[in-house]
Amino acid sequence: HLKDYTKEQKTEYYEKIKTISPGAKFIKMADFASHLRSFAKIYEKGEQHLHPKFVNNDKYVASIREFLDSCEESEGKKVVYELTNKLEILL
Repeated sequence: HLKDYTKEQKTEYYEKIKTISPGAKFIKMADFASHLRSFAKIYEKGEQHLHPKFVNNDKYVASIREFLDSCEESEGKKVVYELTNKLEILL
């Protein structure tokens, strides 16, 4: 997906990934897990002010959770959901 996408493009992207194949969803969960772990480390260090893109992380977490609602139950889903909880606490 685009890095500097509009609000409309972002909404469309998150709607589209809800409909991808189970295998693709698994890969996307791994991608989200990687991002969430990185973001949590930055918040734990108190360095979020150095990253302007972190302004809307609450919306990012909400978008990930909506995506997870479209996924079958799995260990991957559980891990990503737990990471969203961790990041939400740090926000």
